[in-house]
Amino acid sequence: MEKKVKLSSVSDVYSAKELADELGVSRSMVYYLGKTNKIKSHSIQPIKYVFNRNDIKEYLKKEGYAIAD
Repeated sequence: MEKKVKLSSVSDVYSAKELADELGVSRSMVYYLGKTNKIKSHSIQPIKYVFNRNDIKEYLKKEGYAIAD
């Protein structure tokens, strides 16, 4: 079974909540992926992280997802 995900074409940067909604996972999972460097994250405030679209795509490809833009 092929795993598929569609990233919104609206944004090149995602907050943890936006990314969680797009991927259908919890924010905690997104923070975990960022903290374990599975998806590169960028700190913009002491407790706020953002995720770059290209870094997300790279991670999803490594995990075997088909990416639909």
